Amino acid sequence: MKITTQKVWTQFADELRGFIFKRVQSADHTDDILQEAFLRIHLHLDKLESEEKVRAWVYRIVRNLLNDHYKAQGQMAQLNEASLSTDEDFEEELIHCLDPMINALPAMYREALVLSDIRGIKQSEIAKRLGLSLSATKSRIQRARKQLQENFVSCCHFQLDQTGKLKGDNCIPEHCTICNEQTKP
Repeated sequence: MKITTQKVWTQFADELRGFIFKRVQSADHTDDILQEAFLRIHLHLDKLESEEKVRAWVYRIVRNLLNDHYKAQGQMAQLNEASLSTDEDFEEELIHCLDPMINALPAMYREALVLSDIRGIKQSEIAKRLGLSLSATKSRIQRARKQLQENFVSCCHFQLDQTGKLKGDNCIPEHCTICNEQTKP
């Protein structure tokens, strides 16, 4: 039987919610991290090599998001999937723009960002894969996140609120130059 996002949700959502809450002690942050985890799971479930490894894969995604959450505490807010609004319509719009926005990044930044934030690979491992120092790898990932944030703000006219969450209601992919460039045949 093929594993689906719905099956993963049914099996792990409550367990993960408790796991996350124990670590962040905030219902809002818990919901944001859980939602981001399932967005990543949904987007990359087809890359799961073995259904027997789903539990480890899901927990690795959540741990990486928790690490990102801890890193963001007390620092200038930067765009990452965990900081997106919980408004479902708004997130639907973002999902359509996310791939084109990532694809619009320069290759060296795109690769580092995808390995780190989408695939959940540790930065030390990314450094080895890319033949970079850990410092250079961290710098690339941060620059990629910053460019991605700038693309969302400028192309889709989004704004960041005081907590660093992306806010807006006017992302129309047909009007977005980046989204249009990436979707042309």
